[in-house]
This record gives sequence, C-alpha cells and structure tokens, in this order.
Amino acid sequence: MNKKFARKIIGDPSLQTLEQLFAGVDGVFWVDWREADEDIIRSAAQIIGDGELSAAWVGDKLHVKFRGKLTEVPLKLEPGEQYITLATLQEAIGPTYEIRHITASSGGDTTAFMIFKEGTLTELEAEFHGKVIDALQTVERGSAFFIQAVQEQTTMRLAREAKGKERAAEQARIAAGGPQFPTLVHTKDGLKSVEEIRVGDWVLSHPENQPPPIRRQAPWRLEHEYTYRQVRNVLIRDKPVTYFNILFAATGPESLKVAPDQLVWVAGQWLGSHRTATR
Repeated sequence: MNKKFARKIIGDPSLQTLEQLFAGVDGVFWVDWREADEDIIRSAAQIIGDGELSAAWVGDKLHVKFRGKLTEVPLKLEPGEQYITLATLQEAIGPTYEIRHITASSGGDTTAFMIFKEGTLTELEAEFHGKVIDALQTVERGSAFFIQAVQEQTTMRLAREAKGKERAAEQARIAAGGPQFPTLVHTKDGLKSVEEIRVGDWVLSHPENQPPPIRRQAPWRLEHEYTYRQVRNVLIRDKPVTYFNILFAATGPESLKVAPDQLVWVAGQWLGSHRTATR
C-alpha cells in the first residue's frame, strides 16, 4: 500500500498534503454517507485485488468474501450505517490487512480510508509513535464516521417537510376563502396565522408597556423580553385591514397586514396604523 503518503499524512498534515489527498492517492478509497454498501467493498477490492476480496449477496444478505470465506454484513437498513460495512470489512480481511480512517478527511459527506498490509502500521508507529493513531483512526463497530452528515441531512429534511406543511396549510386556507397573506404568530406549537389563534394557546409576546425588545440568547435574556404567554381572550373585528409594504435591506419588500386601529411601533413611539400608512 502507499506507505510514502501515509508518512506524509502522519508527519506533515499540511495544506499541500491535504490537496494531494483530495486530488487522488493510490491506496486510498473514499466513502460517502449515501454510498451503496457493496460499492464500499468493491472500492477496497480495487486496492487489495479482486482475486482476494469481493462483495457477495446470499439471498438478500450482503457478505464480504475474502479468500473464499464469507462474512455477513449485519445491516439495519438505516441512513449512515456504512460504518457497519467498514467494520465488517475490517474483521473479514484482518489481520492480513488493516483499514484506517484518515482523520484529516473528516468534516464532509465523504471521508477517506487507507488499507495497510500486516506489519506496515507497526513500522509507522515505531517511527512516529503516538502520531499514528491521531492521523489514522482505527475502524471498529462503534465508529461513527457519518453521524454528523446524517444529522445535518435529517435536520434539512425536517425543515423541508415543515416548509411543505406550511405551504399546504396556506393553500388550504386560500382555497377556503381565507387571507392570502396571513399575519403569522409564534406559538409553542409553531407558526400559526393570527386567525387560527384560540384562547389557551401560548404565543410569543412581550409587555404592552415596553418597546419590542432585541432578541438575545440566554444567559443575557432579561425578564421583560419576549416570552410565551397564554391567550386569555380573542377579539374578532369586522373592519377593513391596512397593508404596509416594508422594504427590508436584507430580505427585500414584505407585506404586513394590520387592523385600522392596530398600534405600530414607529421611530420610538406607538402610533395607530391609520397614522403610519404614509410613513
């Protein structure tokens, strides 16, 4: 395997060394958190040799075939479990070969691994001592190389689903004759249009005798700042509404819909919306 590059990644993990890694290095294979598990085995086989190592399916179970011996990969069919295939691969080919994760390749959806012949890592450890394990991590059952990527993708998926539900609710509201641009209110159950607020809901608000506070994170949050308070009464007024077109520097123009006598905080004072329409 590529002992020369291994010495570089252990002894000189510089930007130039990383650029060489990303450009492609013999003896290194890359694994993406969405990688097909059999392709991981095939990538390793290209380094070790197809005659020794291959992926094999027995029924619906994936196996590592090394020198004629089959080792089942106990997949759970969950996102990010490529580490199970890598660990099984290591168990199947060891101690003849050893897979190590290149620590410097971490941080993205794809990460790099090297394969060493038996005895090579012993030589490197004698040369670099404790630096080897820092640069080249062992591959074991408990390794979680892809957990961060899976968590990030899960967060993005949940955000997309939440956005899709909001769009569906908006379309249903319009179809039912509701407002096209509802005023949204933060509640403990998420965003709701002001028309959906009912007695007993918890809404994010602040005292009426205070100006809108600046949102700050704990531990700097003050007692009078935004907090959830329970709705005790709901007033419904059958009056025309006032629309404001507000130009935000960061996001561009947005519409704000308020009742004719709604108070609006303008230039340090509360004014009725009918007095702010031309401001």
